[in-house]
Amino acid sequence: MTSTAFSPNEDEVLDRVAPGLLILRNAKAVNAYVLDADKNVIRTIAKNNDVRKTPYTSIMEGMNGDGLANYATAEYANWDGMLYNSQTGEYEVAKDGQYYIQVEAIRAAGVEPQVITMPVKIDTCEPELKDVKMTEKDGESYVTFFV
Repeated sequence: MTSTAFSPNEDEVLDRVAPGLLILRNAKAVNAYVLDADKNVIRTIAKNNDVRKTPYTSIMEGMNGDGLANYATAEYANWDGMLYNSQTGEYEVAKDGQYYIQVEAIRAAGVEPQVITMPVKIDTCEPELKDVKMTEKDGESYVTFFV
């Protein structure tokens, strides 16, 4: 599984991350958490009861514009990159680094929950360009650089 990076810097570009899951059976509960780099729970982003499975017709008809189905959790379980600071009593943007989104589906009492953990990174640092060069050839301009 590859890691997804996002930058919660309020520029309206990749400011949030959300798991997109299809549920094939009804679930008694679906919960989503943010974990730190050591996989400790640091924020709960969703707790939903009596979640219905995704009907086959919705799967076939409901692909969004980029071709990815985004049911079950995305509309109510997204992380804006904020963590609660108990000293200030406010939510603040988490530090750059490795985090995980963990989704837990509980089908029934006494049944082992199904859990998936997805890596995400926060990266708010702007890239630094080096050796920027502009050249022209046959009336076309080309820019080359190293990041």
